[in-house]
Amino acid sequence: MQSRRRAVAFALTMGLLAQAAYPAPPAPADGGQVSEPAILRIRILEGEGAIHTAGTRSNQPIVVALTDETGRPVAGASVSAKLPDEGPTGFFANGGRTEIAVSGPDGRVALRGIQWARAAGPVQVRITASKGEARAGILSTQYVTEPSSGAAAQIGRAHV
Repeated sequence: MQSRRRAVAFALTMGLLAQAAYPAPPAPADGGQVSEPAILRIRILEGEGAIHTAGTRSNQPIVVALTDETGRPVAGASVSAKLPDEGPTGFFANGGRTEIAVSGPDGRVALRGIQWARAAGPVQVRITASKGEARAGILSTQYVTEPSSGAAAQIGRAHV
C-alpha cells in the first residue's frame, strides 16, 4: 500500500515538473484560437502581368495577400521576394535582388519601386511567405519591354 502511494505521488510530481518545464502556449487574449496558421495561402492581388519599360523604376506595386486555411488574413508573416540573378531582372529599392517584408494586420504586403534592368523579357519574381511552420510560395510574372522609339529618342536627347 505504501509503495503504491509513493508511486502515485511520484507520478503526480513528475507530471507537475513536466508541466512546469513545458508549459502550454498562452491562450490568445480574445479567447480565440492560436494565431499560428496550419496552412498559409498566398495570392497576388495587384501587379500580376504588369508591363514595365526597361531601365525605369516601377510605379506599380506587386501586392500579395496572405490568408490561413479559413480565409482569414495572416498578420506578421515573413514575406521574401526574389528577382532573377541574370537575364531580364531588376533591383529592389534596397539595392538588392531580394526584398523582405512583414504582412500587415490585413495580411497584405506591397512590393514597390523595382528598378528594372535594361534587358527586356519576362521576369519571374519568386515570392515566399512563412509564419510558424506554415509556408507558401508563388511566382509573379512581370514583363520588361524595350523603350518605345519616341521614348528612346527622348532618352538619347537627354544624354547628349
